[in-house]
Amino acid sequence: MALDPDLLAAYQDSDYVVYDKPELVLKIGVPSPRLDALLEKERAPCAAFVTAANPRSKPRAPQENAAALAGLDQLIAASGYPSRRGEGREDRKSVV
Repeated sequence: MALDPDLLAAYQDSDYVVYDKPELVLKIGVPSPRLDALLEKERAPCAAFVTAANPRSKPRAPQENAAALAGLDQLIAASGYPSRRGEGREDRKSVV
């Protein structure tokens, strides 16, 4: 299924923030030397920014998102992969 062009633009305009000191702000399609350094430090070949909130960009109740995020946290912890907390911050000008 193809993504709606406006929704795709909203994703591309958003900031993907890793809580670090200072915050690590990622943009789709923009290289990040800080991310590269973090990957090297963790001996990881790649990274993914994932969430369980609002699947398929369909808003859900805060309680549903909280439960889904808790489940994702448990899954990631059980996997043994290194992880960092973060959030997506949408550019309010491009919100559809």
